[in-house]
Amino acid sequence: MKNMELKDILYKYKITLEPDVPSILASSNAFAVMDTNNNFVFVNDTFAEIFCFEKSDLLGKPHSQIISENDIISGNYESFWKTLQLGRPLQGEFKRVDKFNRPVWIKGTYIPLTDDNNKIKLILKIIVNISDLVNATKALNFQNESIDQAFSIVHFDRYRNIIHANENFCRLVCYEEEELLGQNHSKLLFEKDMTEEYEKFWRSLKNGVKINGEYRRKNRLGKEIWIRAYYSPVLSYEGKVTKVIKYAQDITKEKTLQNKYASQLKAINTSYAVMELDTQGKITYINENYFKIIKYTADEIVKDHSILVPTNKNKDEEQKLFINSLLLGDYISGEFEMLDSKGDSVWVCGSYNPVLDTNGEVIKIIQYALDVKNHKKRQKEYLESQEIIHANSKMVALGQMSAGLSHEINNPLASIKSLIETAYNIENIDEKNNYLEDISNQTDRIRDIIKNLKDFIKNESSQRKFIDVEIIITEAFKATQDVRKKNNIEVSFKISPMSIYANKTSITQVLINLINNSIYYLKENQSNKYIKIETFKKNGIGFLTFLDSGPGISKKDRDFIFNPFFTTKGPQGTGMGLALSRQYLKQSDGDIKLVHSDKGACFQLTFKIDKDSKDVAWTTMMS
Repeated sequence: MKNMELKDILYKYKITLEPDVPSILASSNAFAVMDTNNNFVFVNDTFAEIFCFEKSDLLGKPHSQIISENDIISGNYESFWKTLQLGRPLQGEFKRVDKFNRPVWIKGTYIPLTDDNNKIKLILKIIVNISDLVNATKALNFQNESIDQAFSIVHFDRYRNIIHANENFCRLVCYEEEELLGQNHSKLLFEKDMTEEYEKFWRSLKNGVKINGEYRRKNRLGKEIWIRAYYSPVLSYEGKVTKVIKYAQDITKEKTLQNKYASQLKAINTSYAVMELDTQGKITYINENYFKIIKYTADEIVKDHSILVPTNKNKDEEQKLFINSLLLGDYISGEFEMLDSKGDSVWVCGSYNPVLDTNGEVIKIIQYALDVKNHKKRQKEYLESQEIIHANSKMVALGQMSAGLSHEINNPLASIKSLIETAYNIENIDEKNNYLEDISNQTDRIRDIIKNLKDFIKNESSQRKFIDVEIIITEAFKATQDVRKKNNIEVSFKISPMSIYANKTSITQVLINLINNSIYYLKENQSNKYIKIETFKKNGIGFLTFLDSGPGISKKDRDFIFNPFFTTKGPQGTGMGLALSRQYLKQSDGDIKLVHSDKGACFQLTFKIDKDSKDVAWTTMMS
């Protein structure tokens, strides 16, 4: 379509404009003219630019070219044109689209133009592009909605009366908005908070001063709530405060937690010595309790933690390793020797605690400690007294042992002397040989007494390891097999397999000793002679129960059976078997004790066991 001048188009359609219209159009930013078929017959340059078209792209084309498809389908657009064709002008804000189908918001005036016969021939459209304003308004509304959702908001007039409260604020203080409107801000305060400071607070707001901080308030139930709030005065064009808007966040839980931590820290600072170090091992804080321990004043204290550490040739290297370990996040606790201002040793018991930031990096180290100098002194005195008691006990035990040894050896020596004197006067060779054999037996007995004493004194700490308890039981009963069968003794086992920590030879000898004791006391004419063995685990400890059907141990002997040289066998016993058994077991972190039994002797042995070994099914053996 040919681009005609506006005056030519008006002339063509026989339209005469009011005298002031040309000046209005001349001052208009953008305008266009459409015929009654809704086709563009004229557009100015500004109009075309708003919609990213060339003027030639619009002329002769329908107005719907700048209408979105959704608006056309909705029927609103058709109704819009029917109104104009009835000769009614329209004015308002309208959404249109540009050449690339992007939204364009305009403020437009649509004026029907009539000819000399008052018949509508053209539609004049005058527009202002308000897209930036609409988008900014939308962004502002979205921002306000976000703020309204994120904050508890309340508006006050300049006299502190509530004129608006959003849903979040009402929920925070447990009121409906209608209950708050017109109420004074002081309704939300505790009486003790209505101070001169509070009056000063509002005077500052009325003078236009913005204020923020953390405040205590009261809800409808009279309960304490804490808010972090920003009070913003709103000014008129004349610069006078017309109202105050408060943006608040509920920090009640946070404040309660802070108060709890503050109370805990106060208690810690009251009860403990506290020191803080930076990542270089420099002292950044010491509380009063720590100053009392190290006898420094705040002015005297040096900043390097190492000055409090006793001197040795590896001090620098050890201090470096100590700090590096803490920087790795390791928690270190124990008793620590330190030096006071006079260079004297002081002892503290406590812990060094790395403090991490949100990235897991150590930012400082805090030591909590107690003064244990007096405790260390008492501990030293106690250990010294125990050493004296232990030494005295050794001397007493040595005296008792010597007396017992003298008694045990004197018996066979006296017998040997008597046998020698008798044999000396006997001429019969066979009879003399019998006496010589008796002398040899008594000599063997002396040898056994001395050997047992050596074993008792000797500490067999070597060759201890974890070994299957079933192997030890098997070897012990195999070693005594002939004498058991000869005496018709039945043996039964109920074995829960486990690995015990022991010297194999020593523990096997313990079982052999128990078996031999049982055989000795099981009478030849006794019926139902038996030995029973049971093993089991409980609370990480291994147990072995040894039971026989003999006469048991009398009450008067039970407190002495583990003493060296105590025996109930008369001349045939050395009195070292059970004493050695207990020593062997204690050397392997175990023990043996006599257990009460209605019939027979019952001993219970305990062992350190391999806790990583798996539980397996019971094994039952009979022989």
